[in-house]
Amino acid sequence: MDNFDLFQSGRYSKDELVEWIFEQNDFTENSCRSRVNHTLRIFRENKQVEALKIIKSSARVHPYTKLQAAKFHAKLTLPAVDIKREPLISKFMELNARDVNCKNVYCTTCGGLSAIIDQNINQEIVAEIQKFLSSYTTEELYLFGDWYDFLIKYMK
Repeated sequence: MDNFDLFQSGRYSKDELVEWIFEQNDFTENSCRSRVNHTLRIFRENKQVEALKIIKSSARVHPYTKLQAAKFHAKLTLPAVDIKREPLISKFMELNARDVNCKNVYCTTCGGLSAIIDQNINQEIVAEIQKFLSSYTTEELYLFGDWYDFLIKYMK
């Protein structure tokens, strides 16, 4: 799941993918080659949605991996959302992070909008967040990316 975007992009050769997986993991080169070949076959046969369904429902998969699979599955199967059209997100994007030009939810330089929201959180805002979260299915919320990851901590 950590490399889904690399495979999905189609920009990298098999050898580049093997090298990347080898550098990032504690696998043998042959193991990396096998994993890359199997994954490329999934994409070549257009079976990524089916594979993601299996991963997200598997009892033998780490919860983080299942969550990542569910997020990718949502991106591939649900209509895209225009985050800026959501009133709550729009309201948060009007705030200024420490760097006034930064509109990222998370930022390693200035803390991003999440830091400002956390500093100014109150019951009214928490209620708005909870209303927002309850108005979508969990899979739909995954489409909000970092906003979902940030806001979910305020769920009831």
